[in-house]
Amino acid sequence: MEGEPEARWGHCAVRIEQKIFVWSGCTSRSPDVHTSSIKESLASKVYIFQINNSKWYIESARGDPPCATRGSAFTTNGDKMIFNFGGYCGHNLCFYNDLHQLDSDTIIWSTKNPKNSDSLAPMKKQDCGMVYYQNPTTCVAGLCVVGGAGIDSSSKKGWKYTNEVHFFDLNESTWSKCGVKGNGPPPCSGFSFHAFKENQAILFGGRSENEISNDIYFLNLEEWSWNKIAKPLGSPWPNGRESHAFGYCDQFLTVVGGLNNDDVIMEDAWILNTDSMEWKEMALPSENSSRVNATAILHQTKSKDLQLILYGGSKYVRGTDQNQQPMLSHTFIAIFDTVIDGHKKIVPSVWYDLSPMGLQVKRLNDTVNQLKAQLDKLESHQPMQYQHKKTTLVRMSSEPHGDVYGDSQLGKQHIKDILEDVSDITDNWENLGIALGLHDTTLMKIKKESGGNVDECKRRIITAWIDQQDMVRKACPPSWKGLAAAI
Repeated sequence: MEGEPEARWGHCAVRIEQKIFVWSGCTSRSPDVHTSSIKESLASKVYIFQINNSKWYIESARGDPPCATRGSAFTTNGDKMIFNFGGYCGHNLCFYNDLHQLDSDTIIWSTKNPKNSDSLAPMKKQDCGMVYYQNPTTCVAGLCVVGGAGIDSSSKKGWKYTNEVHFFDLNESTWSKCGVKGNGPPPCSGFSFHAFKENQAILFGGRSENEISNDIYFLNLEEWSWNKIAKPLGSPWPNGRESHAFGYCDQFLTVVGGLNNDDVIMEDAWILNTDSMEWKEMALPSENSSRVNATAILHQTKSKDLQLILYGGSKYVRGTDQNQQPMLSHTFIAIFDTVIDGHKKIVPSVWYDLSPMGLQVKRLNDTVNQLKAQLDKLESHQPMQYQHKKTTLVRMSSEPHGDVYGDSQLGKQHIKDILEDVSDITDNWENLGIALGLHDTTLMKIKKESGGNVDECKRRIITAWIDQQDMVRKACPPSWKGLAAAI
């Protein structure tokens, strides 16, 4: 049945074809106890986001689901199986190192119990990384688990960071410790870790004992060796962070939000072309990119666009209990035409969030795109009559105006440009005033004081709009996007 997930952070999310599966995590109702009816209810549900229609659906999970933890590692086998490892329960030092499998067709969970010694299994931990890998030579398929933070009875604080690497053989149901060579990451947690090309995984960022990292490491899963990537001098590179959202598709890796070394939330978003190892910043609204412990899905649409889907996370308030962090429930979607070389920032062609206001923005974006197409057609027949309307639509997302979304407030310094954009409006100038949020009485006064001069009427209308008279603040706040909608 249809239904959106409860606001949460520290959850899991994976994509299989046109579906995104979401489960577990921390909500405002999550009690700091080992088990409860609330946690059992959270663990018993899997939420599915249908990409092609932007709708959420709820499925009741059967079988043996994992506990409703936060900070679990998750991945898929590229087909229909989803895997969940470890996590933190929410009280004391209650970490996990159990492995579960979800059949995405039947929504049945099962536990992958190892057949060998517990001493070969990873430590009980959270915020580690996990990828699926099948060796092309031996055909052995399994899961590689890296790093994290978990129980350490020998330390005073009772926990520690780790950089251990383990492999779970799915055919034999056995854990093994991997002796990895090369220059690898220090013991750390909260990094991004994703399968990369045929036999590698890529790791970015994370928190270690002494610092927050912005380093990149490649792990060769066939040779079990680490390789640290050198940062090119003078090239854009994101600052260090942990607990960020990340997604990977083809050769592109995205990094969104997270926390810096001072536990301050990051508001930026980046995309890495792993072929050229070039980072570019993504121009996303800060209210959507500034989130911690969210999930990101990056995939390629049929038209070869890149689609970024962000869900959940928290706004993070230092000193606030974990289950009382301000949480996000809405889904944010941005579509990028392509990654263009030479541009400092990559601007999405379409973006919206699935909140009521976000859906209004989506409809406005759709309307603007339709108007552009219509005006292109009309302009070919009557170029002068429709040129100014098209100019406004271009202005609303033009970077020289300092706002890639067209939402920033216009001032009196913009009046000249605005009047150029509405110069073709003559007989129906009063309708423009109404669309901008001005009252009939205001328009009648403007007409009287202007002596019926259309240009003067329009100048006074625009001035009243800039000054936010009457219902302007609610109906059509002064911005290029608002002007485009009014026209």
